[in-house]
Amino acid sequence: MDKNLNKEKIMNNVLKTMKTEVWYVKPELFRDAIMGKEWLDKQNIVIDACDLEKTHVKLCSLETKDLDKIYFEMQGEVWSPNGEARQLIIKRGLNHTSMSVGDIIVVDDKVFMVDNVGFAPIGYRIKNTYEPQGVCCGEIGDENSECPFCGDIINEVCRP
Repeated sequence: MDKNLNKEKIMNNVLKTMKTEVWYVKPELFRDAIMGKEWLDKQNIVIDACDLEKTHVKLCSLETKDLDKIYFEMQGEVWSPNGEARQLIIKRGLNHTSMSVGDIIVVDDKVFMVDNVGFAPIGYRIKNTYEPQGVCCGEIGDENSECPFCGDIINEVCRP
């Protein structure tokens, strides 16, 4: 089986059973965040999965677990075609309606940032299970199996 298809199948199975939250990046970080994960890393700007409130504002919770579908559904022309979300965006102190690079999707406890292409795994939301970037989560698959986040072997160094 194709390595990427296997990763996608594992991720889709995991995502089906979890809750989802949408967090938009705060205006003061938007200019840097919209440049993507690589840019943030080069600037030493850290998005802390355990403390999203520092850099992001929770906008809503959703039923779906499909990251691509969430991105599509959170485009302004889809969820606010006539400006229906304007008051919510203002009330939350945000400046953008459409989901953009730098925004966050939390599926269960796994945190993903919308990146220039796709979604960058950031870490875990719950403090007692959080493992910093650079350590494989080891939660999906058996020991010595391939991590669906990075392709490395579970329990080896990787970016969950």
